[in-house]
Amino acid sequence: MLTTELGTGGQIRTVAEENVVRAKMDLSLSDADSLAKDTLTRVRNNLGTDYVVLGSFVDLGKEGGGQVRVDLRLQDARTGETIGVVSETGTEGELFGLVSRAGRDLRRELAIDNISEAEAGNLRAAIASNAEASRFYAEGLAKLRVFDALAARDLLEKAVAADPNYALAHSALSAA
Repeated sequence: MLTTELGTGGQIRTVAEENVVRAKMDLSLSDADSLAKDTLTRVRNNLGTDYVVLGSFVDLGKEGGGQVRVDLRLQDARTGETIGVVSETGTEGELFGLVSRAGRDLRRELAIDNISEAEAGNLRAAIASNAEASRFYAEGLAKLRVFDALAARDLLEKAVAADPNYALAHSALSAA
């Protein structure tokens, strides 16, 4: 969802998530909250990107009141410097707003304009109507990126069942 949020409006060129996964495999990168300057240089050379967004999230589940926290770090791939740190907290039911706020905060760190109301409307149309569909979609995409099409298909079928109008889930299911 964050890639969609940042790419809306055409002010930022985002790198396809499949390319990011391939680069992580090619460069033997593990999940990290920040990268060293030499690693960022390799990422920049591999993906042609000037900035890298890294982060993590925690979902405390029903036992934790449905709280979700997202922590993001924006790094300049040319200098290795951390430009900004974004942290947003909300509930699972507020996930879309949480991602929207994180995107707005990252745009501010990059000194670019927020999206217009019309673009925001288009963005809402590209996002699932419920968190369950989004979760199955994200998990399905993750499986698809590591070439596990059968597991991806099962998850994406669940995403479509959870939100039959979610066009991106239908498209990903077709790819699987």
